[in-house]
Amino acid sequence: MREHCPNVEKSEASLFKSRLRTHLKNIQQRSKNVRAEIDDCCFDLIEKCLRIDPRERISAKDAIEHPWFQALPLPNEKEMP
Repeated sequence: MREHCPNVEKSEASLFKSRLRTHLKNIQQRSKNVRAEIDDCCFDLIEKCLRIDPRERISAKDAIEHPWFQALPLPNEKEMP
């Protein structure tokens, strides 16, 4: 059983933060490639939904009211499953 070691916990936290930063940079790079294929309004909504900090993330209510859901063409009831 591992004893409580503050220095080890700090180094693990630092390692986690470093890996997280690297992962986020990779995501940002890939999103630039995808960005070219998605319209601005859609990308804005996706970006707001994927924010890491929940305080910055768009709420479900605000997401539904996002302009992307108002963009034409609107879904046709006959096309909906």
